[in-house]
Amino acid sequence: MKSKLLLRITTSLLAVCMCISLAVTFVSCSDKPLEDTDKITDGETESGTITETQPNVDNDKDTGTDFDWDVPHTKIELSNENLEDKIAGSWVGQMVGVSWAASTEFKYKGTIIPENEVPVWTSEMVNNAFSQDDLYVEVPFMDAMKDHGIDATVDEIAPYFRDSDFALWHANYFGRLNLQMGIEPSMAGHYLNSYCADDIDWQIESDFLGNIYPGMMSMAGKRAFEIGHLINYGDGVYGGVFVSVMHSAAFVTDDLDAVIDAGIGAIPEGTKFRKVMDQVVKCYEKGMTWEECWSEIESAWGTDDKCPDCSGNIDAKLNAAYILIGLLWGEGDFEDSMVISMRCGQDSDCNPSSVAAVLGALYGLSGLPEKYVRGVNYSQKKFSYTDYTLQDCIDVNTELAREALTASGAVCNEGVWTVIAETEDVPVPFEQWPDDILTVYMDIVKNNNGVINITTKAVAPKGESASDIEYSFDMGDGVKVPSNVSSYKYLNAGVYTITCTAKLGEYTAKTSKTVDLSDLLGDRGFKITPTCSETSPWGAGSKDISVITDGYVPTSRNESAKIQYDTYKNGAMTDGWFALNFDHTVTVSKVLFTEGVNYHDGGWFKSTPTIEVLIDGVWKKVDTECSPKYVETNTLEAQGDPYETFVFTLKEEIACRGIRITGEAGGNKTYISCAELNVEVTHVENPTYEEIKTNSPTENAIILVSISNPSGEGNKNISVIADGVVPNVGNTDSMLQYDTYRGNNEPHEDYYGYIFREEWTVSEVVFTEGKHFHDGGWFKSGTLRLQLFIRGEWIDAEFTLTPDYPNGNAISNFGQSCESYTFKLTTPAKCSGIRIIGEAGGVHYFTSISELAVKTA
Repeated sequence: MKSKLLLRITTSLLAVCMCISLAVTFVSCSDKPLEDTDKITDGETESGTITETQPNVDNDKDTGTDFDWDVPHTKIELSNENLEDKIAGSWVGQMVGVSWAASTEFKYKGTIIPENEVPVWTSEMVNNAFSQDDLYVEVPFMDAMKDHGIDATVDEIAPYFRDSDFALWHANYFGRLNLQMGIEPSMAGHYLNSYCADDIDWQIESDFLGNIYPGMMSMAGKRAFEIGHLINYGDGVYGGVFVSVMHSAAFVTDDLDAVIDAGIGAIPEGTKFRKVMDQVVKCYEKGMTWEECWSEIESAWGTDDKCPDCSGNIDAKLNAAYILIGLLWGEGDFEDSMVISMRCGQDSDCNPSSVAAVLGALYGLSGLPEKYVRGVNYSQKKFSYTDYTLQDCIDVNTELAREALTASGAVCNEGVWTVIAETEDVPVPFEQWPDDILTVYMDIVKNNNGVINITTKAVAPKGESASDIEYSFDMGDGVKVPSNVSSYKYLNAGVYTITCTAKLGEYTAKTSKTVDLSDLLGDRGFKITPTCSETSPWGAGSKDISVITDGYVPTSRNESAKIQYDTYKNGAMTDGWFALNFDHTVTVSKVLFTEGVNYHDGGWFKSTPTIEVLIDGVWKKVDTECSPKYVETNTLEAQGDPYETFVFTLKEEIACRGIRITGEAGGNKTYISCAELNVEVTHVENPTYEEIKTNSPTENAIILVSISNPSGEGNKNISVIADGVVPNVGNTDSMLQYDTYRGNNEPHEDYYGYIFREEWTVSEVVFTEGKHFHDGGWFKSGTLRLQLFIRGEWIDAEFTLTPDYPNGNAISNFGQSCESYTFKLTTPAKCSGIRIIGEAGGVHYFTSISELAVKTA
């Protein structure tokens, strides 16, 4: 395994050339001349209404643009037929691996998948890959290079990815979001802008890039390193370099060891990624079984993952180890290699996909077992939210490879290329996300009526616990919040810069974002009344239509159906609508429609809905442009995730007394859903504004919560604790409570509370619990206490608690859900805020709450 690629290539060169010469075809080589294309400057990246400050980083250093890529080379022959066969093998291999293992993804975390749990392969599985991000994310990158050439800059490629419509997660999600927020492309994946910087994303979608550079391993590595910074940084980028370079090498050798050597050799020594790869190779050379190697890697690297959003390990280097384990111990067998990689667990569909792609490039489509390729749909199906079929991908990838070959000096004669193959490993530049820094991140979502949702995440220095981080906020309107906050209401229109500060011992980190509320939010001088075509639906959604104007825009695909309204009535309707009626004449410029839940039998419009406006009592259709493009396919698979927001921009602003979104209902049960409906307005005729009054401490108060991004079954809108609804004792409706379940919590203190808009003299605080679960949902072992915010500090209050709060840490210690406990202050106290605080309970360390009320003296 330690032998150089030069030796691997030269020892197999004769055999390869002989095989290739037998496969000579008379497909003409592309002789299209390379043309200069217009460049897009940095300044052409559009900013959204929420912008983020950017760290001062040396971009040349980070992207490696000054690196010397000249390397020794030799010549080898490659027919056009083999070129396309290998590219097709790479694409189909990806599809086979990800679709076969899709049902196992992250079901086994830190454990090996039992052999009897490996799914049984059927040929129908393979076309599931058209909806897999492993493949569809590659399309905009290829599309950009098709338009701008193989030398397309990162700035030229970025808009294609930025403007994509498909569903994304983790590093891909934040990379695209950062581009949409105006962050420069080379910084979109940087760890200061994304806590998913080390994640697997670029690793699972860089295959196409290696296919573009047959035998040009250093160029494949260079381009993977450059482009990968749109999505990742450091080890996350190295995952894409590793996979891309292996693909490149697979075109000029038939020796799998040489392919692996090339991939590893492209990674700089001293990086964590290289250390993991070298450790796997040492296990193999010692004669260990793959299970023994897995155990050693798990012990050394199983918990090395900075992403706070995954209960498993989604780090690129660990999952790359599983790719390498599959390739080494699979010993070139297509099926065995996938199975071994899959059984390593964690991201267990992406890893066999990479394995199968590399082997597909090595053997070509013609060399793959027939049972895996017989069901592939080449031309009738498109990858999600793209215009590309599989055959389109193969064709474009092949044409780009021919362009790269021509640019490298390769010569094509009667359908056979004389390829200039490199013979020496060239590692890409060294970079790592430092282990000894605190990094903090803040995401902001604008809602109605001046409300914003705030999600904060932080990555602690190695050896420290993120649970011990203390947060504070400067809201930009003169209000400073001394604790974590998940929502905030601005009382006046304006543009505000919000600064979040995180502190952990001697470490401090800050991040800022600017939110523009000048047009949309606050008291706009008119009232909205929502209505719907179906007033008594039967479905799982809320039965209160006001839920679509409550100001809460869901951000998680896992949120409950109760935060949306759907018109389900078992197929009784064909058309449907949601409307907003105004009490004043309002000039509307945009309609913002957030879909609700998509079910197997409906929940969407069958095609792009129509926007109508109410003028003189008559609904009239208006011309609009919808962004993103609404799905025109009437299937659940095509709809993507729930709670997607579509913005309908009116081609001409119109004064009206209402708007409605209407169309043919989708699914076989023909119904539609809506989570939120809102309008942007430019003028209100004779507006009437309500006087801002604060009649109680909690009215317009800032709600505090220790964990602002829970993943449990509770309501994700923290305002549920201040809605005045006290559930009955024994309640089991999760939507009436908020819990801090995260799945991978560490021991910590939870808190819930308020910062008041003015000082109040507090006499009592009433805490109503949420649900109790088998693994948590309470405050632990008598640690619950009450604190008051006085002159900028949290002070423990003296109180009596009625009834006594249980002193234990098991569900058996607690009574029914939703019991209320009253903190009566020994002496009423004037303060600016209150919070209840204590150690989170249960084996998963979380608490729950239904309501928090404050009474004054």
